[in-house]
Amino acid sequence: MKTKINHIDSFEEHYKKIYQKIAKRLSFKLIVLFCTFYFTFFFAFNSFSQGVSINTTGNESDAKAMLDIDVAGMSPTKAGLLIPRMTTTERNAITATPPNPESLLIYNTTTQCFEFYANGFWQTITCGCASAPSAAGTISGSATVCPGQIAVLFSVPAIAGATSYIWSYSGLGAIIVGSTNSVIVYFSGAATSGNLTVTGTNACGNGTVSSDYPISVNSTAPNITAQPSSVATCPDGGTVSFTITASGGLTYQWQEYTNSWNNVSNAGVYSGANSAILIISSTPLSMDTYKYRCVVSGTCTNTTSDGLATLTVNPTPPAPTGTSSQSFCSGASPTVANLSATGTTIKWYAASSGGSALTTSVALINGTHYFASQTVSGCESANRFDVTATVNTTPLAPTGTASQSFCSGASPTVANLTATGTAIQWYTASSGGSALGTSEALVNGTHYYATSTVNNCESATRFDVTATINANPSAPTGTSAQSFCSGTSPTVANLTAIGTAIQWYAASSGGSAIATSLVLVNGTHYFATQTVNNCESTSRFDVTATLNSTPSAPTGTAVQSFCSGTSPTVANLSATGTSIQWYAASSGGSALATSVTLVNGTHYFATQTVNSCESTSRFDVTASVSICYLLTSWPYIKPITISNTSGSALTNYQVKHTITFVAGKMKADFSDLRFTDGSCTQLNYYIETYTASTSATVWVKVPSVPTSGTTIYMHYGNSSATSLSNGTNTFEFFDDFEDGVVSTSLWTKTSNVTESGGILYVTGTSGWTGAYNITSVASFGPGVAFYSKGNMATETFTYTNYGFGDNPMFWRRWENTGIYPRIGATIVTSGYNAPINAEWKIEWKPNGSANFYINGNLFAISEVSSATKQIIMQQASSGQTTSELCYVRKFVTPEPTASIGSETSCP
Repeated sequence: MKTKINHIDSFEEHYKKIYQKIAKRLSFKLIVLFCTFYFTFFFAFNSFSQGVSINTTGNESDAKAMLDIDVAGMSPTKAGLLIPRMTTTERNAITATPPNPESLLIYNTTTQCFEFYANGFWQTITCGCASAPSAAGTISGSATVCPGQIAVLFSVPAIAGATSYIWSYSGLGAIIVGSTNSVIVYFSGAATSGNLTVTGTNACGNGTVSSDYPISVNSTAPNITAQPSSVATCPDGGTVSFTITASGGLTYQWQEYTNSWNNVSNAGVYSGANSAILIISSTPLSMDTYKYRCVVSGTCTNTTSDGLATLTVNPTPPAPTGTSSQSFCSGASPTVANLSATGTTIKWYAASSGGSALTTSVALINGTHYFASQTVSGCESANRFDVTATVNTTPLAPTGTASQSFCSGASPTVANLTATGTAIQWYTASSGGSALGTSEALVNGTHYYATSTVNNCESATRFDVTATINANPSAPTGTSAQSFCSGTSPTVANLTAIGTAIQWYAASSGGSAIATSLVLVNGTHYFATQTVNNCESTSRFDVTATLNSTPSAPTGTAVQSFCSGTSPTVANLSATGTSIQWYAASSGGSALATSVTLVNGTHYFATQTVNSCESTSRFDVTASVSICYLLTSWPYIKPITISNTSGSALTNYQVKHTITFVAGKMKADFSDLRFTDGSCTQLNYYIETYTASTSATVWVKVPSVPTSGTTIYMHYGNSSATSLSNGTNTFEFFDDFEDGVVSTSLWTKTSNVTESGGILYVTGTSGWTGAYNITSVASFGPGVAFYSKGNMATETFTYTNYGFGDNPMFWRRWENTGIYPRIGATIVTSGYNAPINAEWKIEWKPNGSANFYINGNLFAISEVSSATKQIIMQQASSGQTTSELCYVRKFVTPEPTASIGSETSCP
């Protein structure tokens, strides 16, 4: 065998030629095998230019062949060339581990096809086929993927006749792994969208390519096209919602912000937490200022809304205010629209609660009550303002002379017109318009119309008077020195003169009329004429214009405090300046009436007016209106509701309260207690007894308790406060005998009466030589209660009087017969062997009857004369009567009751 080196073409060119021959002539299989072996051998030993010849003759290889196998002459039989043979599983094992065997030729015993490896997959050269594969079906798999997503499965139904599958992707950054009807695709981070196709192939060629399967590489976050908007509602005011509009979003998650952002769930007040609309039902006031946002998640990423959407829960406003009795005239056909109340978005109702709002066209009925509510920030007041409507009868028109004549020289005015009636007013029309000023000059031939007013009701019909004025008019009249404010940029239109068809000039005669838009100049003279019946006055009215500077804003205290119980109004605000006026805004608007009620925390703005010029800047005052106004260092407050069913209004009445200790807030000895009434006036009180850190019995002197009851307020929580308990200031009469000396301003006494260690002693002597006593200076009539805590003597031959003297009603201990109540010489009931040292009380009712108590237990009831009486404590014979506390208070039956409400905190 010989070898010969010859020049050969490149592998690619040879391969193309061979592949074209195979495709055209399948019967030349041996030639294909020969060429395939040649190329395989070529790549196994690298390219070189020498040909190899295998034959029995020793001839050189064909000049164009690198390997020339000539079977001619071979014996004993002809022979062919065998190439590597393997199953599909064995073939795939070769390519499982890189590097891949590019251009490797094999015979697949599974498919019985010649295959070679090229461009990353096995390709079939030829096999026992009859036709090309069928058309590819519809591809299935993920239509949307994310950048960097790996191992995404795509498949197509098995293609009839296909021995392999060719997959193709039109986008960038995708790697397809596999050549069967199912493949996986790896998408890089820079992958782009494209179309995926597949075709079946076999030795006969390729089948029809499938339809494009579009794949979207989604790298775009969801797009929020409409952010959630802030909403406002009322406490428990129904349903509100936040809405987000987004494209590209698959899921939603709403979040709320109080101190941090937190997901909300479909529970409590929330629903729709995972949808585009978050619904909040029955919103409590505590959720005011909550913020909300929504996280919108797409296939690959998410987008969060701006978080600016705020929930505002507006408080329920109070009832409107105004005049509770309003009068109208029948001739005006008054309707609900004519009722007035001070507030925002007023509505009127026929009842104090419930029902539907009345339409403004409903006619008012005399003596009927109408109830107004106001709506602030969408929240309607629960309470309503009660107005009683009075509809007065409209009077008839006045009477008089229908034609009245005047002279021009007298400069007649409306004041010269006459008519018979009450409170006459004149108009220039038979209906409508505004009443004329009495100084208004009359115009010749003009009709003037008079009305009469009775009970503030003006006649609907008017009396017609025609005025006739002869001769030319004189010059207009008015104020010759007129002042203006520089800040208002005054013009000729602001000048005033009394007359008809006024025109202004720059000179006392001649010239043309000045335009009303001409700006006034300080110190300049302007001259006015009037025209009547087309006649202009020849003389002119001289006006000098003065332009004053606009003053600065007033000064004062920026925060001003008031007691809510005094119903403070704008009139109570203060500022330093001239002619102060108050407004509800820092600029614009109308001045507030001084009767407008102040609202806590509201800003009020003051201007001052100097030389009739109002300041353009305003002084800002914040009003603090609170029941805590007086006791700002007491952080806690409880209302005490006092009911009065006695049938009479009470004044300076001592009301008993049992105060329960509030741990951690109230001082253990109750020395921080204070009491105020609705006008923030501090009230006198006396702590009769207390158990530390448990409870206290307190008497409060309430200035006024009407039959409808009243409310006072208990303040506590000031740890540095000292007790203001004072029995003298609280009761009608009081002595606790703590000063060591019998007070001559309270008592007159005999000998043997002393005071020591907080106890009063009245000491008797042996025998029946006389009685020793102490008597109050003050006298008392019915409607009081006497109280004393002390001791009666226990000796056998003794008596003790303990109660009211002078035709007395008292408790008496007589020798050893016991204790019994007595009125004068009359013993009310038999003896009572009660404790000697006890609490003694007599209730002397306004109707004259008396109740006698020992240690709080009712012992006897009796009638007593209405003569005034003094307090007396008396001891006869040996023994000793004592008292450690004595007071007299007012008394009615039934007595007022007190109910302590819930605690609130003062600001």
